[in-house]
Amino acid sequence: MHIEDAENLIPTESSKSSRLRIKFSHVIAIAGLLVVASTINSIIFNVLPVSLLSPEWQLSLIGTFLSSAIPLLIGSVLVCLGSALNHRDKRLEKWRNSITAFAAVFSIVLVVILPLQYYFGKRVLDLQATQGLDEINQLNTIKKGLQAVGSELELRSFVASLPNAPALPATFDLPLPALKAKAIESVQSRINLRSNNLEARKSLALQAFLKEAIRNTIQAILMAVAFSSLASLSPKSMNLVTRFFSRFLLARVGGDLPL
Repeated sequence: MHIEDAENLIPTESSKSSRLRIKFSHVIAIAGLLVVASTINSIIFNVLPVSLLSPEWQLSLIGTFLSSAIPLLIGSVLVCLGSALNHRDKRLEKWRNSITAFAAVFSIVLVVILPLQYYFGKRVLDLQATQGLDEINQLNTIKKGLQAVGSELELRSFVASLPNAPALPATFDLPLPALKAKAIESVQSRINLRSNNLEARKSLALQAFLKEAIRNTIQAILMAVAFSSLASLSPKSMNLVTRFFSRFLLARVGGDLPL
């Protein structure tokens, strides 16, 4: 009698375990979808307002994609894990197929932005250098204007025409040639200072950009491999990028996968 009771308990415990696994699979999948949706929402609001022609915005968009790759990957893995725990559930299977399709597209995005970040970064560096050159060109214009001055009246008129013109004394203590030489020397020293600062800023900006770009390149490749692996769970989601990374990984582990 005790043996029969024990045997009757076996399917009951198995049913409870099965129901728990089903609930757990849904919880994991829903949590994964929420992570993905929340991350996409953050991406959208981080790139607002849109400024397509601005190289700074373009570079910021790439950084946003790369910084969002890890939470997107975590959410995608959770959805696929939920489907694996309850592979008979058609709804979870549909979610998994959507996620693998998204992973295939995102792996392409990660590969495409690799050369784009260097192009946009160069545009940002050139723009910063141009802004510094504008100041130097303005000082050179002032220098040429001072050199062309031929009288005290012309000097006062020229200085008055400058933006943020300094106040001149009623009478000058130095003759005009000496006064011009002193003013030109002062402007030239400012030109030299601006030029040296510009070169230093360009060097530091280039070093900072290359450091960030190399880090982003490594991260983009790693994330592309990860998303390609997810995409390979569904043959319908395969593309050239996912095929390349899947074959590369399989060659490393010595396995094979029907692609």
